Amino acid sequence: MVAAVRRLGLLVAALLCGCGGSDGPSSSGAGPTAGASVHGVLLVVCDTLRADRLDPYGGDVGTPHVNRLAERGVVWEQNRAQGCWTLPSMISMMTGRWISERSRGVPKDQPTLADLLSEEGFRTGAFVANAVASPQRGFARSVDHFDQLTYSDPADVVAKRFLDWKAGLDLQDERPWFGWVHFMDPHMPYEPDERFLRPQAPVSSAQRDAWKRAEYEIEQFLPGSAAARQGTNGRQFIRGIRQAYDGEVRSFDHGLGLILDALEASGELDTTLVVLAADHGEAMFENPIYPGEKDALLDDEPRSLALGRWLAYDHKHWYFPQTWNTPLIVSGPGFERGVVGEGMSANIDILPTILAAVGAHVPDDLDGTSLVGRTTVERELVFGHGRDTTAVIDGAGNFWVEMPRELSGVRDPQRPSGLLFQLSQGPLYLTDRSRQEPELAASLRQRIDEWRATTTLRTNLDVDDSADQILIDLGYVEGPAGDESEDADGADADGTSKPPKSDG
Repeated sequence: MVAAVRRLGLLVAALLCGCGGSDGPSSSGAGPTAGASVHGVLLVVCDTLRADRLDPYGGDVGTPHVNRLAERGVVWEQNRAQGCWTLPSMISMMTGRWISERSRGVPKDQPTLADLLSEEGFRTGAFVANAVASPQRGFARSVDHFDQLTYSDPADVVAKRFLDWKAGLDLQDERPWFGWVHFMDPHMPYEPDERFLRPQAPVSSAQRDAWKRAEYEIEQFLPGSAAARQGTNGRQFIRGIRQAYDGEVRSFDHGLGLILDALEASGELDTTLVVLAADHGEAMFENPIYPGEKDALLDDEPRSLALGRWLAYDHKHWYFPQTWNTPLIVSGPGFERGVVGEGMSANIDILPTILAAVGAHVPDDLDGTSLVGRTTVERELVFGHGRDTTAVIDGAGNFWVEMPRELSGVRDPQRPSGLLFQLSQGPLYLTDRSRQEPELAASLRQRIDEWRATTTLRTNLDVDDSADQILIDLGYVEGPAGDESEDADGADADGTSKPPKSDG
């Protein structure tokens, strides 16, 4: 019902805005732009952005500029990133390939989106506020102008850097352009400008029920624990964290609006392909941490049991819906307007989509598929890999997450180390179903094995140590940034927010 209402809302909005030169209404939306060709490509990546916080995905944060983009294009509701943190996710996005093992940088023999567009004569620029996606890791290859900003630069600063570059291009020649804008809000630390803060949102009954379940579990281990319900780690703490995160989402939306306004004012919006994506989402205390993590907490810090420790926060190695389901909105020449795409799309589809939209050759070895001219994707499975976890999800919402035993809590050496989740349980308080559904778990495990055996992307471990030193200097990490064994929870021992140790 919610999805149907969103579809109707997008269609009505598109029709009311006159469809901006489209062919007119179609059965699924307002129809693609007629007679326009792509002169510019804008890839907007918002770090740590959950799909469900955005208006077109049913969110209530208030993102009018994302909504504006959705009214002009196709919203892919069931999109997923290919990693649970930045590095593997961005390597996959920029190559259109699955990544199944650790890589410290972009594979040197794999063409990137910038490589391929540069060969087509595009002028290229990147404006990146996440130090993981750095030149040292190969992300500046074939980029004419690479602007490495910092995680503390808010979205309006990043947007203005891009617009300054874009204005300079207009004085040079008429060649097409490609811009990659990588915003860092809403990554931790959540420190939005006051103008983007709103009163704390009401808590849904489903969320209250999930918190009650967690409090009940905590009570079994620590009877009489007041911390389960209140204090620095209780419900009010969680609501404050969410309030700050939502403020950062509004900050991002404002930055996006600056860019859309400028393109519209110059008359270029109708000839610009705009792709909005995210490298991963963010867990916000909706689901319990993995069983092995619970065991470690009970062994090491039983007195610190509270909602803020018992429930997943940050992105780490988690593949919950809130971290894996990321936005994908595509707007521009050749794309329907005000349409909700069906099926499981993935960030690996971004590269072939952009190439096809500009009329470039799409390499045969890509794992992604072009979304040009489509409102439906036929894909049986989507995979993800990052740090020490690998995941697969099927079209019915069943997903298996392979992980070390210290995370899964599976001690029996005869049992595989992993957890089975089912979205039919709902998006909140998911629990392992592998004992109830052993055949399904075995089938999904086999699909990961088959996928891993056929994945041909070569990894890159030959990255200069300066790539790690940049993050150490910025205070992101205490050790090598490309080491997937590092702690990256981005929170103090008491569960309170702090500037991130994580790099993604």
